[in-house]
Amino acid sequence: MNQATAKLIATFFYAGGLLKPAPGTWGGSLAALPAAWALHMIAGPLALTIATIVAYMAGLYATRAYTAGSDNHDPPGEVVIDEVVGMWIALMPVSFGARMMGGVDILALYPGWIVAFLAFRLFDITKPGPIGAADRRGDAAGGVMLDDVYAGFAAAFTVIVLAYASHGLMGGADMDTAALLDLCRAKGLRIATAESCTGGMVGALLTEVPGSSDVVECGFITYSNAAKVEMLGVGMDALAAHGGAVSEEVAAQMARGAVTRSLADIAVSITGIAGPPGGSEHKPEGRVCFAIARGGDWLRAETIEFGAQGRTKVREAAAQHALALLKEAAEL
Repeated sequence: MNQATAKLIATFFYAGGLLKPAPGTWGGSLAALPAAWALHMIAGPLALTIATIVAYMAGLYATRAYTAGSDNHDPPGEVVIDEVVGMWIALMPVSFGARMMGGVDILALYPGWIVAFLAFRLFDITKPGPIGAADRRGDAAGGVMLDDVYAGFAAAFTVIVLAYASHGLMGGADMDTAALLDLCRAKGLRIATAESCTGGMVGALLTEVPGSSDVVECGFITYSNAAKVEMLGVGMDALAAHGGAVSEEVAAQMARGAVTRSLADIAVSITGIAGPPGGSEHKPEGRVCFAIARGGDWLRAETIEFGAQGRTKVREAAAQHALALLKEAAEL
């Protein structure tokens, strides 16, 4: 590897000079963010993982070549490929967490990415314990790469701990979900869900909490009208009267069917238009109808206009609203 190529790789295309008032390592970390964003959006977390391994190997050889014959194996503000590798390692839990929740909206990644960036910078600057000792292990280039790898893993672990603690940084169960399950458990109530536009998201949120099996009875994912009729007993006349499944009457029949066709005490139903496409003048994107039933004598239906904010956001908002309805019914 010639010196020009080695310098290009070792400096991550001269990223160390991106933030001149600050040390070059900050520039390397910042340059790693848009690169990670592109990898995540285009090909997902697996691409970020592969790129991290490739960057580590390339950085190892490039740093050796670039600093060959020099007394300074880590020229200040120049070699930043190690910062990029460490930063990408720190971002992996956020990338994998976002993909598992179905998120591809970069806004959903912001909280986790901010935490990952700050955690990595903290560990890289302070270099506690083995991180500080890593720079003295192996040959010069190996040490340069290794301390940032350790810092990256320490930051990734921090992100995971904070994610579990907050129950939301990377799409974990909402804190109210655990409280809802505790409430139903205390009252001996079991839950069923009947979902259309959310495709099982409410059931997934409920069962994400450990020990939910003693509260969650079952879930009906009735995406087609035929499935609503066959599985939940929705009447063809109700579907015809409203030009489809998006109506409070259909939602009410879905909730009632989920209770009567299972051993559940409470059932929530969701039917709507997450969009796009699917909206119309009479049924705009973001319109979602809900119903909540408890036993054989209590049922309430309502319609919420979430607006055309995108399919993912409408589905997530609808799922959270369904959880609120379940909590309301359990408190009766």
